[in-house]
Amino acid sequence: MPVERPVQYGDLITIDIEGSDGGKLFLKRKDSLFEVVKDSPLPVPGFAEKLIGVRKGGENTFSLAYSDTYETKALAGKEFSFKVSITEIKERELPELNDKFAQRIGFDNIISLREYVKNQLQAKKEEISRYQFEQKVIDATVQVCEVDYPSVLVEREIEQLLSEEAGHFKEGVKGLEAYLKSINKSLEEHRKELEPVAKKRLVQTLVLNKIAETENIEISASEVDNEIDRLTKSGDNPKGGIRKILNSPRGRQSIGQFLLTRKTIERLVQIARGAA
Repeated sequence: MPVERPVQYGDLITIDIEGSDGGKLFLKRKDSLFEVVKDSPLPVPGFAEKLIGVRKGGENTFSLAYSDTYETKALAGKEFSFKVSITEIKERELPELNDKFAQRIGFDNIISLREYVKNQLQAKKEEISRYQFEQKVIDATVQVCEVDYPSVLVEREIEQLLSEEAGHFKEGVKGLEAYLKSINKSLEEHRKELEPVAKKRLVQTLVLNKIAETENIEISASEVDNEIDRLTKSGDNPKGGIRKILNSPRGRQSIGQFLLTRKTIERLVQIARGAA
């Protein structure tokens, strides 16, 4: 909902922005949407705070400097200058929580809505607890294993991580590169940052695959079929496009690997709990 007051935390604003690093322009956008969140790291820490109190049609020019010992290495010792114009300010308008609201989103009343939310939060809590325990079991297993692997596998894992990150940007790899440029970081520097993550993920995969082999854990074609059915049953896919992709050799292999990893982790948990 548009408002005429100055910017506050939680607002969604439209801005024209120019950002420079040492006099070199690295960011220039017009009519860009920005959510004003306290302590937000985007585009750089401290940026959102500089917009508080600025009115629609107002402009703020400021600099943000970071010490040589700043925790984020890409920002350490840097100073960025920004020129920001506010063209629109909107605030969130939250509905009143009553029976009418609950019925509008498919519940009988506010009590049933609250019960649903409570159950969802409990389920999420249990899911997080399960994941944390599984990760502890995996980490403990990996620590007692010696794993050798060629460096090319690490490079492949880094490429996979980059591909996953690029998927979060509308422009793909170009979007990722643009973001890295906005924080004064090169793609090659980011690749080096990803190397420890890639190594850890690679070692976990190799260890889990070896355990699956030792424990004779396998995934049948019918299990892959069932997973494809589960993934596509709720989608509006009249031409079967998604099913066709998932049912391709590469798609089936990917799903099979996911199911194998899932089943292997479940086996490790059974062993850790003495239920094997």
